[in-house]
Amino acid sequence: MLAFHVEEVANTAESYDDVWLLDSGASVHMTFRKDFFLNLELFSDGGERLVKLGNQQNVKVCGMGTVMIKKFINGQWEENILNDVIYVPELCRNLFSEGAIMRLGYVIIKRNTTALIYKDNKVVLSATQKPNNLYEMNYKTVISVACNAVQIPENSLRMWHERLGHLNIKEVKNMAKSGLIKSADYPDDNIYTNIPSVTGSRFT
Repeated sequence: MLAFHVEEVANTAESYDDVWLLDSGASVHMTFRKDFFLNLELFSDGGERLVKLGNQQNVKVCGMGTVMIKKFINGQWEENILNDVIYVPELCRNLFSEGAIMRLGYVIIKRNTTALIYKDNKVVLSATQKPNNLYEMNYKTVISVACNAVQIPENSLRMWHERLGHLNIKEVKNMAKSGLIKSADYPDDNIYTNIPSVTGSRFT
């Protein structure tokens, strides 16, 4: 069994669908959004890979890949690639791991309500502390146009996910299971479409 860890950020129903949180407890970057990935290798070798959340719950890791982000630095938008991001469908939040970035030689300095991430004495990323004391990363995820152009099947799990304001995937499945909603593809896990590969500069 291969295990990852999330110590500080609990898996709650609060919506953080598009936001990435800077997290000191996560051992790697992780997201529940399959559509965020540029490249995604789904695990099919039968090996058990789990993430242990802050509430001691273990949830399954279904794959690993790369995610493209766009950050605003020095007055301009720049694209970068996040490598080795794990795909955890049951997670409620997208987590940017402090440990993962520091292992690559980056330095994180938190001052007042801002966290600055440095490489070679230059600020390359930042995060802002919110009233709930969580740090939200100041970047946005770049999602492939090809993915957005794909038509979502009527009454699919993904359609219900969108209709219900991006409700957590697990909750959507529970509603389908209990008959509260009628889903044409329940219990299919693949509610997001695969995204073709693109190139971009990487965090190294």
